[in-house]
Amino acid sequence: MSKHALSCGFSFVAIYGIVLMVVSLIAVTQPVAASGTLNVKTFGAIGNGQTDDSAAINSALVQAKAQQAALFFPHGDYLFAADLIDDSVVMFGDNNTGLHATNGSKIVLTGNKAALTNFRITSSGSLPASLVYVTNATNFSVCHNRIEGPANVDLQVRYSTNGNVLNNDLDKADNTNLYAIGSSNVCYDRNQIDGKAVIGLEFDLGGNQANNTVIRNVFAGDNTQTILVLGLQNSSINHNILKDSDGFGIGLFGTGFSVNNIVIDSNDIKGASEGIVFNGVENLTISNNIIKHSNLDAIQDTGGGSGTLAITNNTIINAGFAKAVPPPPVLAVILVSNSAYSSVTITNNRYLGGAHDLTYFIDSQFHTATITGNTTTAMLPNLV
Repeated sequence: MSKHALSCGFSFVAIYGIVLMVVSLIAVTQPVAASGTLNVKTFGAIGNGQTDDSAAINSALVQAKAQQAALFFPHGDYLFAADLIDDSVVMFGDNNTGLHATNGSKIVLTGNKAALTNFRITSSGSLPASLVYVTNATNFSVCHNRIEGPANVDLQVRYSTNGNVLNNDLDKADNTNLYAIGSSNVCYDRNQIDGKAVIGLEFDLGGNQANNTVIRNVFAGDNTQTILVLGLQNSSINHNILKDSDGFGIGLFGTGFSVNNIVIDSNDIKGASEGIVFNGVENLTISNNIIKHSNLDAIQDTGGGSGTLAITNNTIINAGFAKAVPPPPVLAVILVSNSAYSSVTITNNRYLGGAHDLTYFIDSQFHTATITGNTTTAMLPNLV
């Protein structure tokens, strides 16, 4: 586990531990709110699935911030036609409480220690640009929600720091399930991304986006691009499961030094056109991944890189496994172009199976690269 992964849970525990304590108290004392917790129904919210509760919820959020209290939503379905503005308040629902946007509205988290947990979040009518919108937030938490949309983006994290996006189920986005820009020290952990959107997870170009961790998430398939990285530094993508993408599994495309010092480790990638593809990345490690049934190259460098590149201990199964029949010819299982990397290491990778028309197990234009210890089946010899 990476150093990012080891540190990513603590701020959530600091916030969510309070929520857990409050929930246990409420279970005993309902409908009376526990000390330090406000009940949204005290402010006139109905939660009947028919009444617009926007004004009541926002009034409760203002008061909760003033009292430094958490805000509890009893079980129900709370409609909001206007944006809900959570500035530094822990919002939590009772067993899958519904929040339903009816006018293209969104839930905004901002300030310090804002949190959203244990909700089922849906929409109807005008399509929200982002259903949950985290902006200029610190020490935030979005955990244990089902964000169903529909929306253009299910969850956006924008210019925020020190946060946790944990154990959410994201579904029915038109464009992107999870979008991040300019945000640092955020842990994206154990989320279920249910495909269908064009992009599962995107780190866009803009601002300082460093020290992020993407770990133990499940991408259930049908994204055109499962994980797209345009701007990310000093970060890791580890122990994720990516199923049957229509495009690449993980794609990193740097501009200048926008993508650098990235570790991609111990992921299980299945059925993408390319398992991992990258261009213009500075200092990249790809290690201990299992890449199965990629249509084309399992690992592909298209140029423009610099610094160091290490591709080690990966297991590749049936590259060139096309969804179409017959399968197309493939140049290489691992293809490394003549980028400006100062050091290239391709070691201890193995290729299993694949009676397809493959030219090389490893094709590298680096004559000074370290290419050793790679194994392959007898039917596909290493021709490096």
